[in-house]
Amino acid sequence: MPRVLDSYFVRATSTLVAMVGIIVILAGALIFVYENPRGSVGTTTTVDSTASGPTLTSQMYVISFSYNQTTIHTGQNQTIGLKITQGSNPVPDVQGSLQVNSPFQKNYQNFVFTTDPSGGASFTFHIADNATTGSYQVLALIVSQGGGIVQNASSSFEVVASNVIVGSTP
Repeated sequence: MPRVLDSYFVRATSTLVAMVGIIVILAGALIFVYENPRGSVGTTTTVDSTASGPTLTSQMYVISFSYNQTTIHTGQNQTIGLKITQGSNPVPDVQGSLQVNSPFQKNYQNFVFTTDPSGGASFTFHIADNATTGSYQVLALIVSQGGGIVQNASSSFEVVASNVIVGSTP
């Protein structure tokens, strides 16, 4: 009988260790993502964060998001502008990726970018007619030359059904 209990104890301990590992990974991912409030039409949402990584340990970038519409209907095109500055100076040739997640964190679009001489990048994509409505999370990741993530920022925009009039109540 003691061998059976030892076997259960070993399995329970292994399961507990695996669960703690998953919790640590998830906690690290949550710490890594900055929440940022939505802007309104014609405004820019800005996130300040300190870079950390092998090549940019003491630099700080400002990552700004802009949208052609912060509330957009299904069936329309969305344009996301991204601008990266350091102090008041644009930062050209920054490499990174932009990920757009639909509600429930389902990946919707991915883009790879290198900022232009003005520190900007722009992305246009179509919101499908049958796209899930709700808040879409936009995550910008700046990568080092070695490929590691050195800074990130997030923002969001809303997708509503094409038959909804924005600003009205049913």
